[in-house]
Amino acid sequence: MSSEPTPDSTVEPVQRNTVAIVAVVLSALGLVGAIVFWLGVPTLLALAGLVTGYVARRRSPEGARAATWAIALGLLALVANIALIAAGAAGAFDD
Repeated sequence: MSSEPTPDSTVEPVQRNTVAIVAVVLSALGLVGAIVFWLGVPTLLALAGLVTGYVARRRSPEGARAATWAIALGLLALVANIALIAAGAAGAFDD
């Protein structure tokens, strides 16, 4: 018995869009950071995730779902960051 694969049993490798995965991670970090509130860093992460998500969506259709999640998370993180910054400027966190 031969353990070599037959031509019909070959499996194609899974195509991954690394840019889309990076975009999701950046956007998620921006959202988590908005909850923790790290002095403006989450805003930069959210913007980076948002821009990277748009780049990933244009670059490859394989990562369109991940890129869309990155864009949605990036927008949510950006809105949360802006709301927290505005609330802090208005004195909502003062004792």
